[in-house]
Amino acid sequence: MAAGSISSYHTGQCIIIAGLFMQLLFFGIFMVTAVVFYRRITKYPTTQSGQSLKCGRFSWRPLLFALFATGVAIFVRSVFRVVEYLNGNGGYIQSHEVFVYIFDGVLMLFVMVLMNVFHPGYILYKSVEDWPLEERGRIDSREELAKP
Repeated sequence: MAAGSISSYHTGQCIIIAGLFMQLLFFGIFMVTAVVFYRRITKYPTTQSGQSLKCGRFSWRPLLFALFATGVAIFVRSVFRVVEYLNGNGGYIQSHEVFVYIFDGVLMLFVMVLMNVFHPGYILYKSVEDWPLEERGRIDSREELAKP
């Protein structure tokens, strides 16, 4: 698109739009797969998934719900990007910044905050003491390393 000719600009725009549609397709497949997994594991729980014991800070269910919420936000953002590029450079969406702030900035802030609160790494360890030193926010790793 940066080459300067009209034909290369249109070719680049078509490639971007096709890539955005492919992104929507594969992300949609991922989300459907996650929902199918949730329905199946709820209907036919395994021994470990059926236990009420927490693995770390959260059990796996709240993390999966956080994944669903962030997935919806990312999907909405991707649809916004498709509509934005389909409207072209002179389109209404690109000429008004408020849409970028709402459908890009706010949604990605939501995703970032939610994934930090429900961090997937929390299910990897049974307790905070099992976490690697660099991931324990409450322990200064220099003091811990100084212990014999």
